[in-house]
Amino acid sequence: MKNSLLILLMMGHFYAAYSQMIASEAGIGIQGIARDANNNARSNEDITLRFTLYYLNENNAEQNILDASQNLRTDAFGVFSHVLEIEQQYYPIIAYYEAFLKIEEGTNVISDEKLKQVPYAVSAGNGVPTGSIMPYIGDTAPHGWVLCQGQDISNVPGSARLRDLLGTATVPDLRGMFLRGTGKNQEFGNEGPGLLQTQEDMVASHSHEAGEDLVTANDGGHEHRLPTDGNTDPNLNRQHRTILYNTIVANSAAYLNFTTQPGTGEHSHQIEGTTAETGGEETRPINMGVNYIIKL
Repeated sequence: MKNSLLILLMMGHFYAAYSQMIASEAGIGIQGIARDANNNARSNEDITLRFTLYYLNENNAEQNILDASQNLRTDAFGVFSHVLEIEQQYYPIIAYYEAFLKIEEGTNVISDEKLKQVPYAVSAGNGVPTGSIMPYIGDTAPHGWVLCQGQDISNVPGSARLRDLLGTATVPDLRGMFLRGTGKNQEFGNEGPGLLQTQEDMVASHSHEAGEDLVTANDGGHEHRLPTDGNTDPNLNRQHRTILYNTIVANSAAYLNFTTQPGTGEHSHQIEGTTAETGGEETRPINMGVNYIIKL
């Protein structure tokens, strides 16, 4: 007499059209009860099951997606559980084709069922693609996510896919950072940083009007005091000395106050220097602090 298994497939749901697979956190959850020929539960027993995930192509031929064997152990009630991990690259295939899961124990085919499809599904495993980033108002990342604080995730269980996507074992450090779309916008011409790259601070080139209050004084009228004996300071203007010789009185010990004609000395000056410094250490919009988390 053969032993038997009662299989309950706790499968992740798939969209009927081409779309992302929404499944439990690690793949397809499978639970069952192992029974013997007398229908008694096979309690605390080691069993080996073979799982074959496949689909039928356009020629109705079986095309394997996954073929793996797994050693499992039942509990006191004969119940066993297993999560069948599915590589993300196979999600579109499973969504597009009718996929089947075959379960065997030795030569005994326990189950060969088509995966059910539904138009909508909610997954307990946070069904978003690996590498998704979102704001989060907690200090500890939820299950299946890690904080984006530049830490090494080599030893974090289930992080292999994310590490492959990043090309490194270190997640981005998004503390104090804004996120921006990569590439150049075709409508406005703005260009974001390269994927996983950063941009430095920048203020767009601009100018300021002079304003009405920032001017120089133009009241430049003045006078020079010169001796009358003709021994003028050699640094004085030659025109001043000529006027002086035409107006002096010989041997006079007095001084002549030579004054420019009204308005003759008025002039202007170029503004130099800088305006008063103002502002802080960076240019930023009003904002609120959150933690960024990334999906494993």
